[in-house]
Amino acid sequence: MGNVANVVLVRSEDAEQVATCFERYLADSAAGGTSANPYAENDDGPLRALITQPTTGWVGVLPSVIYSAHAVAQHLSTQLKMPVLFAAVHDSDEWMYELFNGNRLVSTFGSADGSISDDKSELPGTNDGSLDSQQSFESKMKEFDDLLPEDLKGIPAKALQGTATTDENQRFVLWYKRNGKRVEEKLYGKDATAGPDQEQPEKAEAYARKHAVTLRDTIGSVVDEAAVIKLMLSSSVFAEEQLGSFFELIGAPVFYAHLSYDYWHEVMGQEAQIKKIAMHREVG
Repeated sequence: MGNVANVVLVRSEDAEQVATCFERYLADSAAGGTSANPYAENDDGPLRALITQPTTGWVGVLPSVIYSAHAVAQHLSTQLKMPVLFAAVHDSDEWMYELFNGNRLVSTFGSADGSISDDKSELPGTNDGSLDSQQSFESKMKEFDDLLPEDLKGIPAKALQGTATTDENQRFVLWYKRNGKRVEEKLYGKDATAGPDQEQPEKAEAYARKHAVTLRDTIGSVVDEAAVIKLMLSSSVFAEEQLGSFFELIGAPVFYAHLSYDYWHEVMGQEAQIKKIAMHREVG
């Protein structure tokens, strides 16, 4: 079946500001600028997006090319300096989200393997500001860079400085999602990089709590922290059901869990309006 839901949500009340920012993204990408996106078109033509009216503090962006959503979300968050969430459902059995705040990917979750991760996709290690910590951090950064393929070397350092392009960030994140665990094991050892083990409830809950706190701190007090933790540790037959529950817990319309660009045009535009999600305009 493929993706069922594919949506970018901007924490904003200004749909036209979001639409204008997306227009600039398309123009810059077409000109080969810093927003150049390798997924800027598909068989149906160049990237477009449906922009929805704000509802409960969220403006929806439904991109026509599903693989562009990560880059679109990052660009909007960077330019608008607002929290932006990209969420998707795949084949009704997996759901995921990525939360950006500015140029940082601050939280990401995927239900396929219960993976709850933080922004390690950008930075290896931590830095508390001390000289020893700075030297250790720089050493780890060099070790980390040495493990990267040639076309990705230097991108993490540029990301730290805020000079990495959207394309560079996207290529790095996609590579890291496939190879991050192996790289972290080489840097820190297996024990230091173990993910949340559902057979260790306290550890799994600590991971979920960290991300629930990040969601609350980034999005606001509307986030139901305790309920988010419970949801992250649960399972469901239909992923749309869980994603809809997640949207409800962060104050977003539940029906976005069923929406994508194609679904809006094919079958769901009228139903979406019944669910109080209205179109602002199409861009592209």
